[in-house]
Amino acid sequence: MTWQPIWITLLLSLGMIMLMYRRFGTRDPLVAIFSFYLFFAYGPVLNYLMGRDIYFGIVRQRIFDATVIFTIVMATVFIVSNVVKPRLSFDNDAVTSSAHQMPALGFILVVFIGYTVYVLLDVGPDVWGQEKGQRIALGPGFHYQYLLLQMFIISLYFHVKQLKGIWPLYIINFVLYVAYCLIFAERDFIFLIISLVLHGNLLKNTKVNRKQDLVYMALVPLLIVVAILIAGLRRGGMGDSVFADAFNEGSILFIVTTILEWIDKGVVGFAYGQTYLNSLLNLLPGMFVSHRNELFFLSSWFANRYAPGGSAYYGFSLGAEAYLNFGYWGIPMMFTLFTLLQRWSLNRIGTHPFYLYFSVFFVSFSMYSLRNDSLALISGMFYASLFFFGVYFLSELIAPRRRRRVRIDPPVRVPKGSGSRNANVASEG
Repeated sequence: MTWQPIWITLLLSLGMIMLMYRRFGTRDPLVAIFSFYLFFAYGPVLNYLMGRDIYFGIVRQRIFDATVIFTIVMATVFIVSNVVKPRLSFDNDAVTSSAHQMPALGFILVVFIGYTVYVLLDVGPDVWGQEKGQRIALGPGFHYQYLLLQMFIISLYFHVKQLKGIWPLYIINFVLYVAYCLIFAERDFIFLIISLVLHGNLLKNTKVNRKQDLVYMALVPLLIVVAILIAGLRRGGMGDSVFADAFNEGSILFIVTTILEWIDKGVVGFAYGQTYLNSLLNLLPGMFVSHRNELFFLSSWFANRYAPGGSAYYGFSLGAEAYLNFGYWGIPMMFTLFTLLQRWSLNRIGTHPFYLYFSVFFVSFSMYSLRNDSLALISGMFYASLFFFGVYFLSELIAPRRRRRVRIDPPVRVPKGSGSRNANVASEG
């Protein structure tokens, strides 16, 4: 195959993300989300086009087909995001009015600060310098649950930043969380920082400022450098070519080309929505789902089929899952829902404290979930919602909201002939 068609898909995808940026700048979180998606998706493609080494598992004859999928993803997001536009102004009084409703978070922060300090002191010196798999094996068994719970906690930034008693604990926890991520070669905190910066810019209620946008965009290369360094920590050291290593980050191309090859060769058939049903069923207690088929956990299913008996973890891809279910038609279906969900949470900020929290969480978590499956995305959103409302209602029990009481005085009777009509006088107590 000639390379020209691949270049065309790459230029089309870049063109669409640039048009999205031109219209709303960094005030549209989808620009950031899918800029990272393009980096992880097209990075190995660029290495391939430039004759550099790529992951040996990538099916080279399927690279063009994979870039077609990437282009359909971008076209779907581009169209839907222009039909359902992002809200660009918010009532900051409504946004910040819930700050006093989170006293229960203080206890949670104290617990996580203590736990993180213990892990860093107890395990940190032993895992430094090891590959990521060895670090996690030597670390606490609560590792991935800890990372997810920290995403919930950090996403409450705008709810606690005005609370004098809780804010210092939040900052201490944030610093320790970043240290934890660096020790265990995790990049989750990068996505959280991006989401917080984007939402902080949104809540300023200013017009799109191109000069300010350039400052925010300058953070992207810096964060990519940090991600590359962390990737080096994962492997136990940097490779000979820093740029090649950077563009080979992520396994999206590997997953997508392999799924395309398996379906074309008849190794596996279309799932016709089974994986999405599994993701919903996974939310039910185990007693209600006695049998879980092999497609329940796609990342495990893929790893077991690709390298039976191995211990490697490859992740998955929302685009690959969409194709696995319904072929090319599944991609616009999946990413239309994805884009509408982002717009729903963003455009409802200020109507209830939940939406600002959920929007911050969704932007950061979706950057991770695009390189995973619907099970991770749906369960993450579900447990994030449970966490918020658990903290919210527990806080209401600890410190109930003070409601203004209004006393209504009885009507005052005015004697006839006084020249005035009867009047009702109400006063606030």
